[in-house]
Amino acid sequence: MPFSETVYPVFHAETGLELFLNRKYGNWWRSIRTDEEYETIQRWVDANRELVFLRDRLALSIALGEHMDAPGGRSEIGELEYRAKYHRDPSAIDALARKCETTIRRLAYYRDATGVCAVPPSPEKSFDLPSRLAGTISERLGMRNLTNTIGWRSRKPSLKEVPFNEKWDTLEQVDLSCGRDVAGQKIILVDDLYQSGITMQYVAMKMIESGAEHVYGLALVKALRDTDNE
Repeated sequence: MPFSETVYPVFHAETGLELFLNRKYGNWWRSIRTDEEYETIQRWVDANRELVFLRDRLALSIALGEHMDAPGGRSEIGELEYRAKYHRDPSAIDALARKCETTIRRLAYYRDATGVCAVPPSPEKSFDLPSRLAGTISERLGMRNLTNTIGWRSRKPSLKEVPFNEKWDTLEQVDLSCGRDVAGQKIILVDDLYQSGITMQYVAMKMIESGAEHVYGLALVKALRDTDNE
């Protein structure tokens, strides 16, 4: 459990157990003292086995699973994301919405969120999966849908074409309009694929600057690599 700012807050909130920092290796550990502690930890690990706890500048950030399996093919959730994103498959979209809903209801901090928002798409997109899911999550969980309260101030290029070390500056040039509606909200920020995470972190930063209390990242899938276009 290497990062206190990702897995530890959720682990501690849900188990009541502490973790301790190993300063030599920079990770976290705990001696298990009783059978009850072991069973508590085992239940938590089993419940969260598929989640990817991410390290970034958001209050918390997770992906529902890995995009690819070790052999090189798409994982189960990676296949759902592919079908939903590129084929607009209604059954895949519904399955992803249910996974998001179940995870939010179950997970500490996420279940206390007051708003949900998709990472804003390019205006020319005719279909945007994160926006669709944010709308469904809002309806099912009674959260405020803040997706339409933010947007890019100018045309955002595809960051796939931008070298990794230029991505943040590119987003700064595009800039993000973030309305007052985010102020005081605990927001779940939804995206489909988490790779470098730069866009999600930039959007979260602008939300915090506009008064959001906390921003929790929720990506559908985590890419195998943490960086792209280096």
